[in-house]
Amino acid sequence: MKPAIALILAASAAFFTPAHADAMVAREGKNSVTILGTACPAAVAKRFPDEVKDRLRQAYATIGGKHLKGCWLLISADVVVALLGDELYEIPAGAFKNEFGV
Repeated sequence: MKPAIALILAASAAFFTPAHADAMVAREGKNSVTILGTACPAAVAKRFPDEVKDRLRQAYATIGGKHLKGCWLLISADVVVALLGDELYEIPAGAFKNEFGV
């Protein structure tokens, strides 16, 4: 993992709030990112610094026709960072909508 990514993720742990635990979806055209309140799978979490692993939550996406699994972390009231596949995405928190009626 690049040092800048590790630094961003480590700093972001302080901003995570349980209020964002419900499943939410952000869509743009045919692309979508779904964030869940469940823990990040161990296979993905091992790619992150230890100090943020307990704050990571599961995510998955369809981007450019590819189905990706990953994890997400809220880094501020306005930005979600999601690692999907090998790419790191910053997504405006306001882009996520509850489509599951939870």
